[in-house]
Amino acid sequence: MSEGSASAPRVTGASFWTDAALLSEAGIPSVLLGPIGGGLHQGRVVDVKSCVGLARILAEAAIKFARHNDWTISLETVENCR
Repeated sequence: MSEGSASAPRVTGASFWTDAALLSEAGIPSVLLGPIGGGLHQGRVVDVKSCVGLARILAEAAIKFARHNDWTISLETVENCR
């Protein structure tokens, strides 16, 4: 999680099923990551500020992954993809 993020990461359960259950069953750790909000599918409500924060987290993760693999990428490159 990047500095200045809205909230610290937390370990929690969920009242809904995801493919993460299959990964867990196979002994593979997983992370569910999403914006702050409520409702599933129809009637989904999300906090716009948390969507922006999530986009930044995903961009930073992509950059770190690319750099780890010696690919050239920067946040400016990601921002220019709009």
